[in-house]
Amino acid sequence: TDKVDGNWDDLFAVQDRVAQVLTEALDLAVKPAERQRPAEAPSLDAYELYATGRRYLNQMGRDSLMQAIQHFERAIAADERYAPAYSGLGSAYSLGFLATGSAETLQKAVRSIERAIDLDAELGEPYPFLCYCYARAGQLDRAFEAGKKGVALQPDMAQAHYFYGSTLILAT
Repeated sequence: TDKVDGNWDDLFAVQDRVAQVLTEALDLAVKPAERQRPAEAPSLDAYELYATGRRYLNQMGRDSLMQAIQHFERAIAADERYAPAYSGLGSAYSLGFLATGSAETLQKAVRSIERAIDLDAELGEPYPFLCYCYARAGQLDRAFEAGKKGVALQPDMAQAHYFYGSTLILAT
């Protein structure tokens, strides 16, 4: 047993300490790349807005997509370097493109997802949605590259395989 204390404002630092204590207690081997954390954790406000946006995104309705977009945009306004919020925003716009077919929506998706990758190239979630967006824009070479990276970084993410596989089928 062990005890890890901390303040609510330091939630992400406390989370890292809990993970370290568990890793050591279970005698787990952790690769150096897996130990690396972003230089700065997001603000709690940005995280809460992101988490709410993610809940709305998962509902997959037209109204909930709009609410997800609003929450992700507010999360970005609270912390403009929070890559998951850009990824969520791009994912929401990608799904919005399915409903509207709007080229402007697709461009917003690509810009948001590319920004997420600029901020954190090892974040797995944006790549499958970028694969989808590039494929829809007719940029198959870029779609393949993003799809491969998405599957490599998130092999347990169904969308990674779905979008990459769909792109492969599209190319045949």
